[in-house]
Amino acid sequence: MFREGQLERKTIMKNPCKLHVIAVYYGKSNLNSLWLRLQQKFLAYTTKNYRFSVYINDCHESLFTDIDILGVAPNDIPHGNGNHLYCLKEIIKLVDQNDDTYLILDSDCFPIQQGWQSLLLNVMSRNGYQVAAPVRAENLDLFPHPCAMFITNKGMKTLEMIPSNKHHYNTNLMGVALQEPTCNHLAFPLLRSNQVNIHPVGAAIYYNMFYHHGGGSRHPKFYRYRQYLPTSKCFEETLEWKSALEHLESDPLAYIAKLSGN
Repeated sequence: MFREGQLERKTIMKNPCKLHVIAVYYGKSNLNSLWLRLQQKFLAYTTKNYRFSVYINDCHESLFTDIDILGVAPNDIPHGNGNHLYCLKEIIKLVDQNDDTYLILDSDCFPIQQGWQSLLLNVMSRNGYQVAAPVRAENLDLFPHPCAMFITNKGMKTLEMIPSNKHHYNTNLMGVALQEPTCNHLAFPLLRSNQVNIHPVGAAIYYNMFYHHGGGSRHPKFYRYRQYLPTSKCFEETLEWKSALEHLESDPLAYIAKLSGN
């Protein structure tokens, strides 16, 4: 899958660890094995002094042999964004509060820039933030999205997720009230930084640090951009989008470099 010597760097582990990475895996998609391979390879390539865990929700546990399973969601949790929010709240309860930093990832999201930890911590410190996360303005969103939520130890100890009741909503850029999984904590915004865009929302690079494919564990339908562009073509049907997974599997570094404009 990877060229000789690429994405191969062993991480030197220390005790206590500096960073705890927790990836949320959902559903029984055949793509979960691809995302797991990509996450592990890119973490080893870009990230120092970390440990990796998964929180699984309706997944085949056999996929995660030899991987630390932080928790398993019960079968009766809410559907939709309530499902996502439940998993995030469980992760916050289950993690060791003694780690220095935390990175919560969607299954189809991973860091792509070497040295991202110190760079992001520096910019957060200069601006007084304890949390950083993508804000998907391209999806008309105004909230920090948990596909790549980076949290300091202080932030984790004070982090509060939004209430899970159905009456809590966030308003998007069009003034539409939507129930979304996010936190009440002020977060440093990681904005989309693609130089090449094959999709309005998917195949995103945030702050030149994280790649998020979007819809990686479900049928990839992005409805919100069509609310804004009702006459546009369905980007999920384009050749560029349909071939994205093939490029990620065959040469992920080259593909991400293309999206970054390199």
